[in-house]
Amino acid sequence: MMKCAVDLTTGHRDGKNITTQQHRKETNNPVLKFNVLVLAVAMIIGAGAYFSRASERNNGPSVAVVDMQKVYDESGLRQMNEQQLMAYGQQLAKQFNDISNLPYLSPTEVKELSDLLMKPNPTPADTTQIQTLEQKSRQLSQEMSKLQTTSDSSLTTTDRTRIQQLQDMMNTWRGAVEALTPIYQKMANDQDTKTQRQAMDTIRKEVAKIANSQHLSEVFSVSSLVYCEHDITNDVVKMIKKSKLVTLNQ
Repeated sequence: MMKCAVDLTTGHRDGKNITTQQHRKETNNPVLKFNVLVLAVAMIIGAGAYFSRASERNNGPSVAVVDMQKVYDESGLRQMNEQQLMAYGQQLAKQFNDISNLPYLSPTEVKELSDLLMKPNPTPADTTQIQTLEQKSRQLSQEMSKLQTTSDSSLTTTDRTRIQQLQDMMNTWRGAVEALTPIYQKMANDQDTKTQRQAMDTIRKEVAKIANSQHLSEVFSVSSLVYCEHDITNDVVKMIKKSKLVTLNQ
């Protein structure tokens, strides 16, 4: 079959002029028109599929939600914080009991002893002062015990005055110890708030990592949106569990 080339700018075919009648006949050919139409439609469909796939690749979900409470509950962070808070509470309870077993100290001495016992790394001077306060309490307790076991007829006026002084010191000490109760409770509450805040900060950092890996522009709390198709809660739980962020006592 002989092939011919058409110069579309001049209307020439292999150097020969195409008559107007021939040109009109060819451009009005229904078969030619149909073929051109099919080709155009195919190109549009193909392009649409291409751009659709490109859109899916480049414009995936940009918004997601996360259930922060669920992450806190299921990632091990809650259990870890509860263990830490229990250990802290036991430490406070021990210190409170130690002070409760050292009567006759003044409110100032009770406060000083509490502060010294609270130090995680007491200095040698701190330890010496703790021992001094403990020794004072023991000496006063022994003094009171001796006076109380003395027969009434043998007590002198000075002895009776001293007994009253020691009883007053005991009552003042009881008030000082009772005043520590709300202080220690506030310390426990503050520790609980601190550990929860740290846990939420940890979760936010892990959410940010997942958001970056999934090319998310915004992540909302589930309480902020009525509906969102993309939920990364389980992804965050899995990431925290795989990390070394959670350490639990067995």
